[in-house]
Amino acid sequence: MGPLIILFTSILAGYLLRNRRVPQLPSSTISIVIWALLFLLGLSVGSNRNVIDHLSVYGIQALVIGSLATLGSVLAAYLLHKIASRRHRHER
Repeated sequence: MGPLIILFTSILAGYLLRNRRVPQLPSSTISIVIWALLFLLGLSVGSNRNVIDHLSVYGIQALVIGSLATLGSVLAAYLLHKIASRRHRHER
């Protein structure tokens, strides 16, 4: 529940500050923070015995879900391209 509270709080802050100039961090700083978060996530996963014991099951599920999500995105992009190109041809 904690991460969701942080997420929604940051969305609310972004919404409230959308008309103000917010200082931007350099992309190198953002990259370092992302790498650090990924490293900490890996530590957390690696130290969780339940995840390690069921890695093959979770891995297969992740592969299936990721593959289906990618396939759905490609299909939606293809259909959107078809619709947009059909409308573009009719407008000429």
